[in-house]
Amino acid sequence: MNKALSLYRELHEAGVSCFSWTLGSEKAATIELKGAYALFVDFDNITSAAEEAAVIAHEYGHIATGTTHRVCSPYDLVERHEHRANKWAIEKLLPRDELYALYADGLTQP
Repeated sequence: MNKALSLYRELHEAGVSCFSWTLGSEKAATIELKGAYALFVDFDNITSAAEEAAVIAHEYGHIATGTTHRVCSPYDLVERHEHRANKWAIEKLLPRDELYALYADGLTQP
């Protein structure tokens, strides 16, 4: 199954609303209001299925780790939240056991 589609299904099942939206130069954004989440995606800024999966996984990471923040948040807080969302996305798209299995099979380069 397409990774992005699988992520959208999980988000839907978790009660997250997803919208196609024009976001200027941004690819996606997640908004939290009183414990409810909405994910906005600008498909004009996404060039491939792999990029879409990475973008959606990153935004899902903000939701799963509770790392949304105000636009006016201090830079260090934003960076910590972005790091946690990225880490979650990487582990979601390529779980450690799969990574280790690929490495054991000799795959050491992309």
